[in-house]
Amino acid sequence: MSRKIINMVLALISPMLYDINVRLPFMFSGSLCAIYTIGFVYFTRRHQQINAKQLVNLFEQTEGMSKEEAEELVKRYNRLTAASGECLARMTEVAEMTEQRLNALAEIDNDMKEGDGQSIEDHIEPD
Repeated sequence: MSRKIINMVLALISPMLYDINVRLPFMFSGSLCAIYTIGFVYFTRRHQQINAKQLVNLFEQTEGMSKEEAEELVKRYNRLTAASGECLARMTEVAEMTEQRLNALAEIDNDMKEGDGQSIEDHIEPD
């Protein structure tokens, strides 16, 4: 989508820039492309770091690994392709959500065993 917008802007501006100087449309286009590329790489790397933190937390909690072991394992994750890394990160999010829901259900079960008199609907938080 953003590429189409950039192409439309360039199609409108380039003739005006060409009237000023013959090289100006190419310099403007190249500069815009460089800025777009730098921004894309920055946001991709930042997202990869967020995913890596989620994986480290998951490995620490579920596998009983130390933080150093989990970080070493995640370094290998960073060598995956972008698509594989995103799939793994989404599975991590699902695992964390599932664990949170299971913990909430266990808490509800414990409360009901204690007989606090509340119904299940009172314990369940809406999403």
